[in-house]
Parts: sequence; C-alpha cells; structure tokens
Amino acid sequence: MALAIALLVVAVLLVWFLYLTAWEKKREVRVCSRARSALDRKVSYVVHKVQSGEAGTAFKREARALAEYLGHEITHVALAGVRVIERLLTRAMRYFRGRRGVE
Repeated sequence: MALAIALLVVAVLLVWFLYLTAWEKKREVRVCSRARSALDRKVSYVVHKVQSGEAGTAFKREARALAEYLGHEITHVALAGVRVIERLLTRAMRYFRGRRGVE
C-alpha cells in the first residue's frame, strides 16, 4: 500500500511538473524565477566541481553555508522564544505588583 501511495505521489508530481513547464513556455514567464536562478547557479557550481574532480571542496563549501544558515535560523527562533518568555514574565510581575499595590 505504501508503495502504491509513493508511486501515486510521484506520478502527480511528474504531471504537475510537465503542466507547469508547458504553462511557463506558453506564457513566456518563469515561476519563482529568482529562487530557481539561485538554485541553478548552485547546482551548476557543484556539477562543475564534481566534473573537475574537486567535489570535496564543493561539498565542504556547501555544507558550511548550510550550517551557517541553519545556525542563523535556530538562533532567530531561540531569540523569538526568549522574547515570548520575557513578555510573559513582565506581565506576571506587573500583575503581582498591582495586587500588592506596589508601584
């Protein structure tokens, strides 16, 4: 059953890809062109490095860039979490000070 579902998903994605490329060709427009261009540049860089025998260098560079990106995103989420906790604690402090009449 899982294999049938996987094949169905692959078939739907393939049909969607063919439809999207036909739609783009008909309207002479490229969906998400900026992101796709950036991805095309990265893929061509990696393909060039693999063909020239410098795959290790390309892998290290891309792995480092990915690690930096993930580190930045994790830090951003952690900071947002700390801000939420800070707001909750500030609200609690104001509530307790208001109950005792201390300002």
